[in-house]
Amino acid sequence: MAAGTWNVLLHAKLEIMQGNVNFSSNIFRMGLWRAGANLSATLDVSTVASITSQLPSARGYGQTGREMSNESLSPAATTTVAWTTDGVCWSANGGVLGSGGTSIQFAVIWESGAAKSGTPIAYVTLSSSDFTVPDASKLLINGGAGAAAAILTLT
Repeated sequence: MAAGTWNVLLHAKLEIMQGNVNFSSNIFRMGLWRAGANLSATLDVSTVASITSQLPSARGYGQTGREMSNESLSPAATTTVAWTTDGVCWSANGGVLGSGGTSIQFAVIWESGAAKSGTPIAYVTLSSSDFTVPDASKLLINGGAGAAAAILTLT
């Protein structure tokens, strides 16, 4: 399955331009949302709780998401700066992750542990249709270095 590109949310763009998001030192988390989520690039919300249809806490998933690690803000080319991170992984445990009408379709990144804690930054469509993760299997959302793997690039 091929994920789409990351989409920066409208309110996050404002927070970034006002200097309220520190990509070098703040903590960021990633979570999973269902097909019915109200996600769009024009969604103007200031808290992650305002995004509807987060996957419920069960079978290896928690609504607090996973903390992202090894975030890096670095030049990716002579005119581009890229924000990258390591991949994030969930393991289905005790049943199918996304079962019972709660199939997965999106991942969301939000700021955590800062004055603007809970500010959603970006989302990605993981698949054109919703899906589940079988028991004892893993869902890995890859990260990586360079502009091609970047969550956010500024040119």
